Amino acid sequence: MPVDRTAPLHVAMAEWSFDPKRLDEARAAVQSYFEKHKWPNLPIEIELVKADDYWMSSWNWGSGYDYLAKMNFQYLTDVCDAAGKQAISDHLEGLWNHLIASGIAFKGHWGKINFMDHAFVKQNYALDRFAPLVSPVLLNDYLSKRLTETT
Repeated sequence: MPVDRTAPLHVAMAEWSFDPKRLDEARAAVQSYFEKHKWPNLPIEIELVKADDYWMSSWNWGSGYDYLAKMNFQYLTDVCDAAGKQAISDHLEGLWNHLIASGIAFKGHWGKINFMDHAFVKQNYALDRFAPLVSPVLLNDYLSKRLTETT
């Protein structure tokens, strides 16, 4: 596929990993959501990513995996006003919630669009092992929402 690395495209992207043994289930859940709520305005990529063993990594699904499957959901933002950008966020959050409701295990990339909260992180990452190493003074609002339990 030809690539123009000088094209000034601005894209919002969510990058979520899935258990490769359950990729067919994940694809079916994504497809059912998009059939009802439409597709993003750029293609979805499904690719392999090398697995790792870091506690809080989106690429850590436990031992036994060399590679994981991930999906990249991309939205061209150059054609969006504020309402369009909000629609992107709403669409992705709807997909996120649909995957959870469908029982699909997945992990969101920390640096891209995700809707993780403390409960999600605790369930899907090694937060119990990682939390004692966290210095509260280094937490911004983004990390605090995900790493600390609020009452």
